[in-house]
Amino acid sequence: MNKTILVLILPIFLFAQTLLPHREFKANGMIYEFLISDNKIYSATDKGEIDIFSLESAKLVETIKFPTIPNFYGENIPAKLYSIDKFKNKILILSESEYGGRTIYLSENGKIRKILNSRSPIKKVRFINDVLFMYATLGNEIVLYDLWNNKQIYKKQINSSPFSDFSIYNDEVAIACESGEISIANIWTGDILDILKGGNLDNVYKLVFQNNIIVGAGQDRQVGIYQRKTGKYSQVKAEFIIYSVGLSADGKIGAYPYNQNNEIKIFETKSGNILHILKGQKATLNTMKFIDKQTLLTSSDDEYILEWKLLP
Repeated sequence: MNKTILVLILPIFLFAQTLLPHREFKANGMIYEFLISDNKIYSATDKGEIDIFSLESAKLVETIKFPTIPNFYGENIPAKLYSIDKFKNKILILSESEYGGRTIYLSENGKIRKILNSRSPIKKVRFINDVLFMYATLGNEIVLYDLWNNKQIYKKQINSSPFSDFSIYNDEVAIACESGEISIANIWTGDILDILKGGNLDNVYKLVFQNNIIVGAGQDRQVGIYQRKTGKYSQVKAEFIIYSVGLSADGKIGAYPYNQNNEIKIFETKSGNILHILKGQKATLNTMKFIDKQTLLTSSDDEYILEWKLLP
C-alpha cells in the first residue's frame, strides 16, 4: 500500500548543546563501513584490511588482511572493502575484485574463505542468521544466499531504479533507491509488502530501520522519517546533501550531517527537536551508529572513527 501522509516537523533548537568528539580511533586506511560487536569496532578499509579496535582502550588490537587484487598494470594492490557484517564468530566482507568485480568473503576462526565472485556491482552484504545472508546489487536486486549449500535461495528485482541501501529489522528489509521510494520486503521470500513515499523526493543514500522507525538520508537535503506501521512520515531539513544517518535502537533518537562542514545534529524522531550539535568530523560522513542513547560512533571518508558522548 502507498501512503502519502505528511507530518510537518519544525525543529526546536532552544536546548541544543554543541559537543566535540570524546575520542577517536585511527585505522590504517580510509574507512568504508564499520560495525560494533563484543565491545570492539570492526572497520573495513580501502587497504584490504579489517582494523579491529577495543572500545575500552581505543587501541588497535587486531588486523585481518584480505587477498590483494591485480590492477590494470598487473601489479597486486590492496582491495577496497566496501561492506562488513558479523554474526557470532563469522565476519562477512564485500571486497573489490579485479576489473571492477566484487568478491564476498567469510572470515571465521582466523581463516578466510571466498563465498562468491560477481561481475555485477554488489553494494552491500548483511547476515540474516548463522546460515543465510542477504546482498544487493546496483541494479536493485536483493539476493538471499545459503552459506551451507553455496547457492541462492532467491533473487528479486525490487524496481528499475538503481539501488542505494538496505536495512533489516526483524523479518523485513527496507530498501532505498534513487527514486526516493522505500520498498519494504519480507526477508524470507523477497516479496514486496509495502512502498513508502514522500519522505524523500530524490536518491536516499543511506537508511536505518529500527523498532518500526525508518530514517533515510536524502539527496534532497532532507531526512525522511517513516512510521512503519502507519506509513506516516515527517521530515527534518539540512543545509547540504545528507549522505548518512543514524538511529538509536529504540528509534527515538536520530543523527544526520546538516552542512558542508560535516557538523551533525542529534534529534528526536517524534518531535524533530534538536538535542545536540556535534562539531569536529573531519570529512564526509559514511557510517553512523549508536552504541546507546548517550554514545554515537561516526566514520567518514578518511581513516578516523569518532566517538561522541551525548548528554542526557
